Amino acid sequence: PSADLEDPYLDVCLFQGRRRWRYVRYLLAAFRGSHVRFPDVTYAKARTVEIPAVRDLPVQMDGDVVSRLPVTLRVYDPGIEVIVPCG
Repeated sequence: PSADLEDPYLDVCLFQGRRRWRYVRYLLAAFRGSHVRFPDVTYAKARTVEIPAVRDLPVQMDGDVVSRLPVTLRVYDPGIEVIVPCG
């Protein structure tokens, strides 16, 4: 809920539940922005996030596979230029 495009940090949310019904509950709460209040959810801001390889799993970004584990994610300091049509 506190994510901001102008904030120079990654918003990291770790869901620790292992049961399928917990993920349904996380999803419903995320729509309300209340998922970060669950005791089994950890929320943090970071400039770098390292995800180790437990198994050879794909890494998705916007629905496309862009890498495989392990992966390190970093904030890109210069940012990106976005062109938006007017009208």
